[in-house]
Amino acid sequence: MRIELGFLVFLLIMVSCCVVYAESADVPDVKGTWQNIYLVTDSQITGYKEMAEGDPNYIIVIENQTGHFFEGYKTYHQDLAGELKETFRGVITEDYQHFFGVDDMSGESYADITGPDSFSFYYFHHDIPTMEKTYNETRIIYGKFIRSPADTDT
Repeated sequence: MRIELGFLVFLLIMVSCCVVYAESADVPDVKGTWQNIYLVTDSQITGYKEMAEGDPNYIIVIENQTGHFFEGYKTYHQDLAGELKETFRGVITEDYQHFFGVDDMSGESYADITGPDSFSFYYFHHDIPTMEKTYNETRIIYGKFIRSPADTDT
């Protein structure tokens, strides 16, 4: 009887732990509007630039998310082409700590999800097409992004 009771308590504890783990293992919600609070670019054409918040304003909007997969667009200013808007798609990793993305201009991105309303963003790009021609340029961007305050109020 004692062994059975001990086994039953052990089983109850194990089931409780599994339920707690399952609840904490939800895929992060990344939908919303994200704005840069810090941005650094390095490019073969324009060189190294460190920019303050909103200078230029780099916005990422994630419109749809289904499980690990998401899609949206980003808007930003590019010295060679002015204001640009690019669509992109991404996937959140199995450990829920990172995401990878690709955009319609052949760029690739990686991010560390640092909290429910923040991530560090890394972007890699080569050959920038504009309306007139394609520039052979390698561009790298690092930025820190936060969820737009308008999104956190809802």
